[in-house]
Amino acid sequence: MFSGIPTSVDAVGILEPRLHQTMGKRHQEKGKATRMSRRGMDPGEEGRILSDGGGSYQRTGAPMKAGSNKFDIPAVKPYLAYALLFLNLAVYGAGIAVALTQGNDASNEWFLSLAKVNEKVASGEFYRLLTCTFLHAGILHLGLNCWALYSIGPEVEGVMGYSTFAAIYVLSGLAGSTASFLFSDLITVGASGAIFGLLGATAGYFLRNRALQGSTQQLTYIAGIVALNIFLGASPGSMIDNSGHLGGLFTGVALGYIMAPKWVVVSQFAHLPHPPPA
Repeated sequence: MFSGIPTSVDAVGILEPRLHQTMGKRHQEKGKATRMSRRGMDPGEEGRILSDGGGSYQRTGAPMKAGSNKFDIPAVKPYLAYALLFLNLAVYGAGIAVALTQGNDASNEWFLSLAKVNEKVASGEFYRLLTCTFLHAGILHLGLNCWALYSIGPEVEGVMGYSTFAAIYVLSGLAGSTASFLFSDLITVGASGAIFGLLGATAGYFLRNRALQGSTQQLTYIAGIVALNIFLGASPGSMIDNSGHLGGLFTGVALGYIMAPKWVVVSQFAHLPHPPPA
């Protein structure tokens, strides 16, 4: 698997020459001090769009000083990423429980009943395209995927919001399984398609918000991670299913670009009136 995205965005500021903050916390926009609006946040969350006199903007809750171009991007507190992490661990634990109580044969049968097996999917058992994303073939496989999910998931959820994060994870996982079904005969399990989707969604986020300082560096880093993993998957004797990884990745990029919040400068900070109640 990959090592996860970096948890900071480098930015060049007026008052501070260099910042290191999380993707969903502090960023900077080229130019003067500004308020930013977030388009595409889940309704009711902290970044709800407010309107005054036809202009949309939001209060970030963090004070901005005149002459500074720093602003805080509101982020939701992540829950779903940790719930998915627990679910992956629980499914693996369930397989161990079956093996201990009913034997290895029963455990293998249970495992194969949920895995992506092309013949079964072709016969109509489409649920396997989803259930296989929560199965893992061993403790190392589980550990790498859980570590990657722990590294990237909370960051993506914080920036994207709950419903968008859930949609990206599930749809990327399904897309990865479908690509594997179409292009690989391997029996496939693992959350890597969904995790590559989160990585792709991060790329989509920075592609959609190129005004954020550090976006080019982040995109370059993500491209390097992808290239390394594709190389490892293409190595002789590898059991890595690159088709599943790429299916999740491309789906994540598309969903991230479409569904990620778009940060837009709407007014000079110093001249913003206090917005009326919603």
